[in-house]
Amino acid sequence: DTIGARVIAASLSPAFRVVRVRIDRGAGEVDPGMPVITSQGLIGRVQQVYGGHADVLLTTDPRSSVEVVVKRTGGLGILTGTGSADRYACRIEWLERSTDPTADLTVKEGDEIFTSGLGGAFPAGLKVGSVRKVSTKDYGMFQEVEVAPAVSFSRLRAVLVLLAPPPPPDPGVKKKDRSRPAFDVHPY
Repeated sequence: DTIGARVIAASLSPAFRVVRVRIDRGAGEVDPGMPVITSQGLIGRVQQVYGGHADVLLTTDPRSSVEVVVKRTGGLGILTGTGSADRYACRIEWLERSTDPTADLTVKEGDEIFTSGLGGAFPAGLKVGSVRKVSTKDYGMFQEVEVAPAVSFSRLRAVLVLLAPPPPPDPGVKKKDRSRPAFDVHPY
């Protein structure tokens, strides 16, 4: 379930970058933590609700964290905002390097980043952005990746708020069902 909302205000950094947006939906309509999206991808989540409006915490904010997956490699990590005042940027933390020399799990510039659905805060498959820069050192377990957001925050006029959380995972998926004997006849 979704509800449409208009962007009614935006807070700017000294370099004229949008650092927070305010939408025209409030108490009784949205709650803190609900994801906010556009057709381009993920914007962030509702941070606080004040009467008839709400503030949205953007993915570029350093307080934001989103579980993500690299589409091409399947690598999982946590996207956090850099909080840069002069550009829109995020970084992926805890993105493992490949331990198998035959597997190409190294992230490359231009790779698309999507929400993984892990953690239950965001549904899987929402586009977050694309890799802008990769700095892989000869040592260490993790890759250093900078991501350019898919959404143009300065051009936001209308958004969608996801009201319903994603469905919980099926608890019976990992259970192995044993075959039942036919007609209650047990061999030997």
